[in-house]
Amino acid sequence: GPAVVCTSAAALVLAAPWLAEQHIRTAASSWPADPGRALALLDRARRLDPLTAEADLAAGVIASRRGDVAGMRAAFGRAVERQPSNWFAHLELALGAAESGDRGLALAHIRRARSLNPRDGTLKEVENALERREQVDRRALEDRFVERVRSLSR
Repeated sequence: GPAVVCTSAAALVLAAPWLAEQHIRTAASSWPADPGRALALLDRARRLDPLTAEADLAAGVIASRRGDVAGMRAAFGRAVERQPSNWFAHLELALGAAESGDRGLALAHIRRARSLNPRDGTLKEVENALERREQVDRRALEDRFVERVRSLSR
């Protein structure tokens, strides 16, 4: 009856974000061996949990690591649509825009990232470099953030 339907619906609502998180974890650990499968898992995660940007953030990082600037910009663009206050997505969009030669868009995104995370000195460094029209090493910058996250989780 109605109780079974409500219970089943509640179970699905609670299971979907958990399953999405499992897909994201699997994709994050397996993408070097099978990037196509990883991106498919992230697409599935995005559909399972449409309220977060986590799948798009992971897809953006994977695209960046693969040198796929267009894929990176698309994924981080979706992340910003879902979570406009995500400073990391704005940083990555700034880096992608800079690589594509769109300095105005790059500056807009880095300034938005800084407004969302004003105490991060690295963001100020990136903004200064973009203002001086200097090249920013996206890979080195991402490595710096990955190391920072690792040190916080120890």
